[in-house]
Parts: sequence; C-alpha cells; structure tokens
Amino acid sequence: MTGGWDRSINNREIGQKQPRDGAFLILKAATDPTDEHGVGDRGYNDSRYSLIVLPMALSTDPAVNAAVSTAIIDANGGVIITLTGGGNAQTLQSPTTVTPGTSFTVVTDDNNGANTIEVNGITLSAGEAQRFIWDGSTWIAVTAVDADDITFTPAGTIVATNVQAAIEEVDARLSITATDLIPINAFINGSVAPDAAEILTSTNSVEVRQFSGTANQDVKFIWEVPEDLIGSTIQVSVICWVSNATAPANGEIIAFSISGDSIGNSDNLPASAGGAQTSSLTADATYVQYDRLETAYSDAITIPDLLANESVNLDLIRLTTTTDTYAQKIGVAGIKIKYSRE
Repeated sequence: MTGGWDRSINNREIGQKQPRDGAFLILKAATDPTDEHGVGDRGYNDSRYSLIVLPMALSTDPAVNAAVSTAIIDANGGVIITLTGGGNAQTLQSPTTVTPGTSFTVVTDDNNGANTIEVNGITLSAGEAQRFIWDGSTWIAVTAVDADDITFTPAGTIVATNVQAAIEEVDARLSITATDLIPINAFINGSVAPDAAEILTSTNSVEVRQFSGTANQDVKFIWEVPEDLIGSTIQVSVICWVSNATAPANGEIIAFSISGDSIGNSDNLPASAGGAQTSSLTADATYVQYDRLETAYSDAITIPDLLANESVNLDLIRLTTTTDTYAQKIGVAGIKIKYSRE
C-alpha cells in the first residue's frame, strides 16, 4: 500500500502508510461496523478488520531454538534465517497465548548457499519456507497433500479410489506390451560361438544354432529400439528346440543370461552393458527330441541410457557352467523381446 487516504472504517477516515519490509497488515474493526443505514455486519469478527502489524524477525546463525523462542513467536509472524554455516536445529517454542490458530513461518534466506537448518525435524535449504499452525498444544507443520491422500468414489471403468492410483491406472492403459521376435540367423558370433546355423528337421523344419551343454557360448545382436518405446527396461525369453536325442529330464534346467547397452548417435560401439538377467526353464518329464522349449521371460533387464530410436547391443549366453544343468546341446531358434510402448 502507498501513503494517502482510503475509505472509511467505522465511519472514520484512516491514514495508511507503506509497511516496513517483512511486515504484514490485517485490517480489523474495533467494533461491529455498520453501513450508512446503521445495519451491522453479521459476519463481523475481530480477526477480520483491525489493523495489526505482523513483522518478520531476522536471525543470523541462531543458536539452538534461538530463532523460534516464545518471545519471537509472540511478537512476530515468522522469522527469516540467514546462515553462514551449518544451522543449529530449531524447535518452535509454545506461544504465550495458547489459543489455537496462531501461525508462524520460518524462511531461509536464498543466499544461504549449501547451508541448511532443521526446524521441527524438517530440513530447510536456501530459499525455502515452512509454515506452522498452533493447535492449542503443539505446532503442526503445514504440508502438501499427496495425490494418494485425495480419495474419491470411482466411476466407469476406474477401480482406483485415490488420485495417485487412478493416474497409474490410466497410465497403464495408455501403454501396451509389445514383443519382437529376433530369429537366430540375425545374430553374430560372440566371444565363444555356438555351432553354425543348421536346419533341424522332423517333417517340418526350423533353423537353429546349437549351444553347447558343457561350455558357455554366446551370440550378439543389434536391436533397433522402436520410436514409441516407454521405459528403460526390457524382458527376454529364448525359443529353443530339443535337438539332441537325450531330451531334458524332469527337473533339469536350461538357462541363458541376457544383457545389453544402448548406443545413440555419436556413442561408441563398445558401450558398457547393464546388469545381466537370467531366462530359464525347468523341464518336466514330458520333453522329447524335436519338442519346442521356450524359457520364461527374464526379470526386467536394465539397459543403460535406453532411448527410443537407439541401437541396443544384446548379448545372449547359455549358462552351462552355472545355472544350466542340461548337459546336452540345445537348438536356439531366436529370442523374444518384450517391452512397453505407447
């Protein structure tokens, strides 16, 4: 507000001046105000109309609780704290007048740099503020409402009963799960290559590469990431055919590991791969030669820096010296890559 005269309160002219920095003005009538017909304000209450100045105290590097003492809280609407080093913890003291409703705001100067201060257990960094309200016996921090705190009665096809769950539910509906089949003839040799591609025939035919049952062998493939990919993980399963006359016995495990790295424009080909995940199948007693065998999808494989329209270098290894317990060769026909897309 600027200097000058304003309209009347209680039918009397009052002067108004610019409040000093850090002060708040609240207009409050001394008595029930009436209009020109003598009619009172039925909504009258003392807190609405009187002229009260609520200054902000200033405190630099306060000692423990010194910035929020009872004396400071009684006389001010808040405090601005300046720090030149780590701040001492502050716990708001009780006001002298314990009627509920008093508020107090703690503000940290935006020039405090990396220095922080803890107020009632809440850490404030430079340029932050926290408001508290006295409930009659303790100070309550005014906090933001989380989306999962807002509840509602669902309608239509939504089953969630709070906002956060509803958002997640809608997001899930906006994405779809897709799979890409990569045939084995698209792979190139890795560090220890499996057998060359061959045709496995039993009335019908399928192209496979046989992976050893006694040595870890691997192949590599460049997967072109779709433009509408969502997320930074994929899952992989391995499609196999029992190529040996000795089929996997009940309880034997066929297992592969899969890892990858994402390569974008100007990235170097030998990028670092993320952590590998295992895709495996534990056989039952029904498998015989020429049967199809697909391992379960791996857990989510994290591809470092995975982005749409990049190239992912995948490495597929049979884990014959660790997890895999089937000692015969297995014919691999390809892999399936599962991912989310818009």
